[in-house]
Amino acid sequence: MMALSTSVMNAANPKREFRATWLTTHYRIDWPSSLATSSSGVAAQQRQLCALLDTLKAGNINAVMLQVRPTADAFYQSSYEPWSHNLTGTRGQYPGYDPLQYAIDECHKRGMECHAWVNPFRYEVNAGSYGNVDIRANHPDWLLYYSNGSYNGTIMDPGLPVVREYVRDVMMEMINNYDVDGMIWDDYFYPYGGTTTEDSVSQRLYKPAEMNVGDWRRQNVNITIEMIYDSIKAVKPWVRFGMAPFGIWTTQPAVAASYGITLPQGIVGLDDYAVQFCDPLAWIQGGYVDYIAPQIYWSTASVGQNYNKLANWWGSVTQHFSDQLPEGRRVHFYSANNDYSDWVTVSEEAAEVRANRLAAPYDAPGAIFYNTTNYKTKGLIIGLKGNVFAEKALPPAMDWFAHDTLAPPTNISLNADGLLTWDHADSASRFAVYVYPKGTAPEYETSSRYLYDIAGENQLSLTKVANRDNQSIIICALDRFGNEFAPAFYNRADTEVVDTIEVHVTGIKMRLTETRLRVGEAIALNPTIVPSNASIKTIVWTSSDENVAYVFDTGTVMGLSDGTAVITGTTVDGGYQVQCTVTVYGGDGIERTAEQPTNALIMQDGQLLILRRIAGEEQLFTPNGQRVK
Repeated sequence: MMALSTSVMNAANPKREFRATWLTTHYRIDWPSSLATSSSGVAAQQRQLCALLDTLKAGNINAVMLQVRPTADAFYQSSYEPWSHNLTGTRGQYPGYDPLQYAIDECHKRGMECHAWVNPFRYEVNAGSYGNVDIRANHPDWLLYYSNGSYNGTIMDPGLPVVREYVRDVMMEMINNYDVDGMIWDDYFYPYGGTTTEDSVSQRLYKPAEMNVGDWRRQNVNITIEMIYDSIKAVKPWVRFGMAPFGIWTTQPAVAASYGITLPQGIVGLDDYAVQFCDPLAWIQGGYVDYIAPQIYWSTASVGQNYNKLANWWGSVTQHFSDQLPEGRRVHFYSANNDYSDWVTVSEEAAEVRANRLAAPYDAPGAIFYNTTNYKTKGLIIGLKGNVFAEKALPPAMDWFAHDTLAPPTNISLNADGLLTWDHADSASRFAVYVYPKGTAPEYETSSRYLYDIAGENQLSLTKVANRDNQSIIICALDRFGNEFAPAFYNRADTEVVDTIEVHVTGIKMRLTETRLRVGEAIALNPTIVPSNASIKTIVWTSSDENVAYVFDTGTVMGLSDGTAVITGTTVDGGYQVQCTVTVYGGDGIERTAEQPTNALIMQDGQLLILRRIAGEEQLFTPNGQRVK
């Protein structure tokens, strides 16, 4: 017997979304708040870390960015660099345990990802504060000294090949020795405040005479990033490598024009391209990052640094250059978000998350909140869980890398105490566990509605699930790339109700916002509905002047006569809109009067044709410009 279907509204929470916080160790901003100078100090640090992870997990955060190398020091066992003074109060002192290994283990127990957050070139925030030790003692020629008001510290010179190789070796020791899920570099390359003559020695040694100094410095950064990316992918291709540059790429239209793009309108501020010599578009275009997470630390109400404008621009350029990469490779766009300013509220952060979801290509949005302490104290854990993070989410998959197919789990059992266990023969890193009312369809392929948890082990407590006998369970293996594989079922009904989940449109985006067409030319606007699995994707198209540009139901626009028209697409579900301004030209010799349009669309024998009046004579053309005799 066929059961009646039900329709429920999806809460617009995507099934896949990268949700993380920056876990800041520099100055012990987030962790550790106490020093590990004794066994009790070690225990206190570990308890604090576990409490932080439990709190983030409860708020449906699925990853942490743990700062493991703030100033050429280490929160892990390194043969290159000393233990961080943030652990014990003394640079180089062993803290009594391995913090990175401990963090990895605790994250993975909770089904969370642990990413190593690294500051690549920074050595000291205050020049000379470490004394004559380690790099200063052994390689003083590596260091550049700054005193420009914005930065009064030291960095390792990116212009020296030996420094770039050293940074690579430090990174790869960590990658080889630790099971991190990813590595992220933030915005400490050449320092804020600018570089003038500090690197004159490396310029003299290595800068080609014909090369602009700015281009040379950007090249130094680019070479380093590409070298690290290639090195990581050669040994552990599943490690997600990302960059978090300053939120404004450049304010120079000429620089944007060199890439064939335009800048977001009305954005002013620091020119990171010229100050820190960062060129994130080169990293995306070259395909040597897995994601870009610009630090868009302004609000949606900001005028000169508007969050929505910047997020849309970053998402657009990420897709533009990522689409050109070979072999189906992709670069994801996650935004780094500010949660420390006075204007931060739950509603503001929720608006920014929604903006990220609209801006992100490939249905792979993400938000990384700086910092963890403020994420807690400003009420975002509870507030966002009651809003945009109401459902759990899997991190976006890097499905373009070659990977094995994992088998479904076996021997699933659920004991009287609510402990769910299973076996798995393959090398799954985590498991997605769905719990849904018995007899209904879970829609797990596209929805997180019933995603109960992400398990890091072959067991999971279901003690919080009421009426467990009347619940069905799905368990899917997840590999290191984030791919989800075929399900295993437990307590599944013989027949299941067709439980249709109506996935509502949450937005629409379109890369093309203005274009020029010759008379008779046509172009497909190709907007993107968000989310991609929305139930109703119908768009109603209109033209502000159909005599100039006609738009078909499919979103294809045809130029009919000289002039300008605005094409508007409106989603039937939700009423979201996109617009494209179309300028039509090339109608020389075509007469047009107000009473008699030059061009008109007619149907003849079931075929759409264009009627044109040329030199007083009416002629018919097909949409591709061929004359009909």
